[in-house]
Amino acid sequence: MPKSGVVNRTVLIKAPKGTVWALVKDLKMHERWSPWKEHDTNMTNTFSGPDGEIGQKYEWKGNDEVGEGSQEITKMEAEALQVVHLHFMKPWENETDATFTLRDTTDAAVAVTWGMEWTMPWPMNAMGAFMNMDKMVGSDFEKGLNKLKVLAESAPAAASFEIKVIEMPTRTYWGKQGMVDKVKIGDYLGENLPKIFGDIMKTKAQPEGAPCGIFFKWDDASPQTDMAAAVPAKGFKSSTWKSWEVKAGKAASIEYYGDYNGTEAAHNALSKHIADNKLEMNGPVIEEYITDPMAEKDTAKWLTKIYYPVK
Repeated sequence: MPKSGVVNRTVLIKAPKGTVWALVKDLKMHERWSPWKEHDTNMTNTFSGPDGEIGQKYEWKGNDEVGEGSQEITKMEAEALQVVHLHFMKPWENETDATFTLRDTTDAAVAVTWGMEWTMPWPMNAMGAFMNMDKMVGSDFEKGLNKLKVLAESAPAAASFEIKVIEMPTRTYWGKQGMVDKVKIGDYLGENLPKIFGDIMKTKAQPEGAPCGIFFKWDDASPQTDMAAAVPAKGFKSSTWKSWEVKAGKAASIEYYGDYNGTEAAHNALSKHIADNKLEMNGPVIEEYITDPMAEKDTAKWLTKIYYPVK
């Protein structure tokens, strides 16, 4: 019987490659479409390392069917390739690599291939007489890829957003600015926003709105962005936090509902609206995080208001 082999399955997804990649690159997002939870709904897991980057690690422990082990991202090529090293510890120990590849097709779809090399040394390979690895593992790959397809194709498309041009008031924002790795934006906001909000509430000053992310510069080719975690406040003074005044004026805006990882489609819609209407940017992009994710667990109900100031 063979001691090694390869399992591959491919699905065509009619969705923007960026939308598909957002669901693939972060191991936390795998939880939304992985087939393994069907085998044990009570399995436990932990995450470590940078989200969606080399070094992110996922460890699981479950019943006899899913066993125990870990997986870690070892290679990434943006919107093209992810390699994950798997270390199975139970029911038997083994190590291998799984790959996810994305490529454009001629029919406006993204082809996603999930592949894995498997090894089974003698005498364990004798089990091959009683089971078909390609059929067993391949069927789970098919289930997972089909779930991924449903998620990606049901994500809001740019054309589905309602874009409004509103009048924004003059506001002073207080917070912390820095060059932040894009994959760590959530960590940066989560670390600083509660501190800023807490310092404001200790004084007689009043917040004038929800906690925000202010994006001064965004370069798709750069892994970092110039941004701030900030809270608008009136009458607040601080030597700890930096302040910015955003003047009153027009802004193209979208109300986005969903997981923060899906905001890319909303930003794409706003960028397209500005280009189509020959508008000119007139200030930094602002995201307002209206919903407290600690109080509302359903990500579909999370509201983020996005503003692009324009002339």
